[in-house]
Amino acid sequence: METIRAQWMPVFIEPIPFSGERICAVVVVRADDGETKVVETMPLHAVQCLFGNEAMAMATMSRQAAESLYEHSKAGHDLEAWISPMDGIYSGPVRTVQETNLKAAVDTVIANVSSLSQSDQSQKAPERASLVWMREVKGAALKLKPNISELFNVKLCDQKGTKITIGFAGTRLAAEFAAINLRSSWSAHSATIYRKLINLTMARSHVPMYKPDHFEMLLRAPEPKLVNGDANQRVETLQWEAERAAESLNVTLRMYSSPVVAAKRLIEML
Repeated sequence: METIRAQWMPVFIEPIPFSGERICAVVVVRADDGETKVVETMPLHAVQCLFGNEAMAMATMSRQAAESLYEHSKAGHDLEAWISPMDGIYSGPVRTVQETNLKAAVDTVIANVSSLSQSDQSQKAPERASLVWMREVKGAALKLKPNISELFNVKLCDQKGTKITIGFAGTRLAAEFAAINLRSSWSAHSATIYRKLINLTMARSHVPMYKPDHFEMLLRAPEPKLVNGDANQRVETLQWEAERAAESLNVTLRMYSSPVVAAKRLIEML
């Protein structure tokens, strides 16, 4: 069986300064051929349970560290040479791992250094559902206004060179897309929704060609006819959690089941 060899390095957050307590927030795994994966390893629902109101700040730090580490690795620099962009973030030692492929190497590393991370496929279902939702809204929007394709999946860069990708960035509105998938866990949904909200928060400090003054999360809710009993309670709980998180970050949450209606919202804010 063919295997690959890769270098990997953990990055830790110290939640209480000078306490010595550290939580693995990010791992970077780089194969000998240069292929690289940078993965955040702190599920936001778990961090929220542990640290309450500080969870969002920690998640933002984790995202910024991951972006910085990705750019450093992409440039071909040695992993050991990475310098944290902020206080409270520390890199661990560089080690090697041998696995069948890069994904297997990442899973092995995460299993060994992160007690909080959940890397099973079910956790990725809300991400896939959110991507499908964005594509449906984009398709509906382009039928109504064909010349706005470049406003979707916009890459933003701040003055320090930190890059993020936002779902939609128009002249007045920056938006992200998330979707409720009834087959996925509450924790998986929370992680996706919080990540999207953090993206919107970071977009405030980035510099696109134009500066939106409205920041919104477009959350796809299941059609009412598909929801009943326990499922309805889950949807209501997720909506309440998302609304509370969005409000704390000055982001407006809007619920839709129709991509056409969501597309009209984007167009009216151009």
